[in-house]
Amino acid sequence: MRAIGVDVGGTFTDLALWDEVRGALAVFKLPSVPRDPATGILEGLKTLTGREGVSPDSLTFVAHGTTVATNALLEGKGARTGLLTTRGFRDLLEIARQKRPHLYDLQADKPLPLVPRHLRHEVRER
Repeated sequence: MRAIGVDVGGTFTDLALWDEVRGALAVFKLPSVPRDPATGILEGLKTLTGREGVSPDSLTFVAHGTTVATNALLEGKGARTGLLTTRGFRDLLEIARQKRPHLYDLQADKPLPLVPRHLRHEVRER
């Protein structure tokens, strides 16, 4: 088995190649390409497999992880988003559940909704 793992972060893209045939683990790190993460992934795959003399066709498993979406949410840099919901449920995600760190703390702060109310629209059914 030959497996490769790719972790795309905001600063670096890390790759790890496990070659069970040779019993070897090889790693490679390169700068991420925030505007086009696939570019960094493909460049890293090409470099790492070439350096190790492994054909990309021989890979039997690929795992991919990223913090790109999490970072976009935390930094507020995501795309403008709308939400369609069943009629009567427009505010459900903002109302949320009663579960909170301190059940009887009525002053608990809630995070801002990911989709502002004016971009949430109800439809008769989904």
